[in-house]
Amino acid sequence: MSRLFPIEEFIVRENFNVASGGAAYNFIEKDSGNKIFSVCEKSEHKLLALLRKTHFDSVIPFCFSFFNHENVEIFRVKKPLSFGRMIIEIRDAGDKIIGFLTQSFPTWKNKFFARDNHGKIIAKISGNLLAWNFLVEDMEENILAEFSKIHGSITEELLISVGDYSVKIFPNKIDNELFEKIIAAAVVSLDLIYRKQQE
Repeated sequence: MSRLFPIEEFIVRENFNVASGGAAYNFIEKDSGNKIFSVCEKSEHKLLALLRKTHFDSVIPFCFSFFNHENVEIFRVKKPLSFGRMIIEIRDAGDKIIGFLTQSFPTWKNKFFARDNHGKIIAKISGNLLAWNFLVEDMEENILAEFSKIHGSITEELLISVGDYSVKIFPNKIDNELFEKIIAAAVVSLDLIYRKQQE
């Protein structure tokens, strides 16, 4: 089976995409600093990226593509315009839906579900939006991954909006590549929708 992540622990580093005016991310090896893959926004309108810097960011649609180290697109995540619970579409490089991330109800419980392309729940994501740490578990409560924000100094937190995230996966519990794509999509999507509201 092809593995999306060749290692168990890595860093997700948020960057600013000068070309689009939006966000971008690099998934890098924790020890060597080598890039595993990159994430770039595919926004048709720069205005959308600008609106996400306001308090309307949770409703603004987005589309991000994930590229491997050879700059080949491997999958993408899309968020449609929404005014209620979060719905994130996980799509392959040909734009076919392969899964979803959905927010549970009530929304204040900070719990999300990962679903396959038929809508069946296959994993759950729960955590603390204030401390910014999350667990990804399958339906048998096996931990598939954990990720958390790496907090910088007070000055860094006040002056910049970019951030790093520490991610650890448990490959012996992951039996298909969709779970890995769910983990990658969750880190980027939750950062875009929720962390910006706290700044």
